[in-house]
Amino acid sequence: MLLIAILNKVNDFPIAPMVALPDRILMNAEEYLIWEPTQEQRYEYWDGEVVAMSGGTRNHNRVSLNIATTVP
Repeated sequence: MLLIAILNKVNDFPIAPMVALPDRILMNAEEYLIWEPTQEQRYEYWDGEVVAMSGGTRNHNRVSLNIATTVP
């Protein structure tokens, strides 16, 4: 038990328990269209599976577009 207590503390910070996340997010197109605008990260819908897209956030894209349209 002492070893477990020692392993659960690293640098005096408790280790958070690990949480299993689903490998895939599945939903129908209607659910996706409602869900996606509420997300910070961008996703795409591919044959019922929701896949995270690489790249910047919506705010990053908005700033980039504003800069690109004001620079001659």
